[in-house]
Amino acid sequence: MLDKLGDIIDTDRFVACGDFNCSGDSSTSVSVDLQMLFDAHGLRQLVMSPTRSTPDVSNLLDLVVGRVGSNCVTQVAVQSSHNASDHDIVT
Repeated sequence: MLDKLGDIIDTDRFVACGDFNCSGDSSTSVSVDLQMLFDAHGLRQLVMSPTRSTPDVSNLLDLVVGRVGSNCVTQVAVQSSHNASDHDIVT
């Protein structure tokens, strides 16, 4: 999919958001494979804290992804869902 969006990724118009389900080794990282994919396409992941929490584990699953150097998204925050879901709200 990212290969098909090459022309858009190369501009300041590309933002991808969603539950990627590719957690990494820590609660604030994504999988090595996903990070390598982002790097290959000049993308960066903007969420810096866990977005899913259970009593046993916290993971970074819900991502906002944009082009490295882009100013399209300037601030990302993770807000508690107050137990309405095991995922928090990314704004």
